[in-house]
Amino acid sequence: QENKDILPYVIALVATLSVNEVLTSGLVKIQKNSQELCINLDDVRRQWIGQGEPLLFGDMMVLLKAVGALDHQNSKNDLSICTRYGLRPKAMTEIRKIRRQLTQIVKSILPETATVLDARLLPPSEQQICLLRKVLAAGMVDRLAKKIEGSVVINGHKANNAYQTLLLEEPVFIHPSSVLANDSPPFVCYQELHETSRIFIKDICAIQMDWIVQINPHLCSFGPIEEEPSPRYDETQDKLLCHRKATIGQRVSWSLGPPVETIFSNNTVDRYRWFAKFFLDGIICPRLLQFRPALLCSSNAMVKSWASLMERTQLLLNALVAKDIDSRTQLKEVWSAQPKYLLDVYCDWLPESLHAQVRSLWPPVPSVLKK
Repeated sequence: QENKDILPYVIALVATLSVNEVLTSGLVKIQKNSQELCINLDDVRRQWIGQGEPLLFGDMMVLLKAVGALDHQNSKNDLSICTRYGLRPKAMTEIRKIRRQLTQIVKSILPETATVLDARLLPPSEQQICLLRKVLAAGMVDRLAKKIEGSVVINGHKANNAYQTLLLEEPVFIHPSSVLANDSPPFVCYQELHETSRIFIKDICAIQMDWIVQINPHLCSFGPIEEEPSPRYDETQDKLLCHRKATIGQRVSWSLGPPVETIFSNNTVDRYRWFAKFFLDGIICPRLLQFRPALLCSSNAMVKSWASLMERTQLLLNALVAKDIDSRTQLKEVWSAQPKYLLDVYCDWLPESLHAQVRSLWPPVPSVLKK
């Protein structure tokens, strides 16, 4: 439901970002209390969006508020708000058309969203804004920029608040018209580059770099498994989880913060070693927990560097690798066809006096019928 609630805003953003030069900058004259005032549009827009999550949403918040404000005009043809906030009337008209088309397409695919999509666009809540920032981080993962600490030299002059992008060697800067120009968040995503005497990034939204690991882990590079916290088996997900440091980028490599908890990589034998340990500990199959105190060798041996020197560790590891087993679900599937799978290699870890008891309950999961 939460995802459906942000659909109207996603559609509005897609429509808005499909149109060039939506915003204008500079000074504009308006009438207020019978007086003609000269105002700076950039300052007006900064006041318009406020603080907190709306400010972190940056220029995207301005664009959303513009679309929402037009929604609330008495007449669809009333574009007077464009003058007040520096919006190009032709651009807003085009955005309205694209938004209408996208809305109809989504409604045809997801009829249950009709009520949400047909409603007027109210200002998003802080929770919705946070979700929208994550959507942008996912969609603009190739357009990320990280603030450079200290100053850089541009054309022989020092410059502060520069950013490094994943794509360019040259430093870039937030465009002066951006509502985030004075805040310089540590990490941002952007819609476009604009080159003059410097390279500027436009249509900015502040993001958190640790979101990238959650949203696009396949685009990240991960370091070795951290010893602390140690890996664990998550029963709800039926997956092995571990903590690793993550980076993103090929030309440059940015740290994505402290070690994060992720699933094991498919290309590492460590996932089988740790699954074997948790199997011996009775975590994968609780019926085996009663035998843990009687193990002839600690289950920790499975994840030690010298594990290959012991025959019983290698037999168990090889058995798991051969069937590509690293989850309880996979184990049950094999047991349904081969009920004796792992029985002998498990018995090698126990005194002979317990073998008959183990055989009587094998396979050690209640949902698998013995054959």
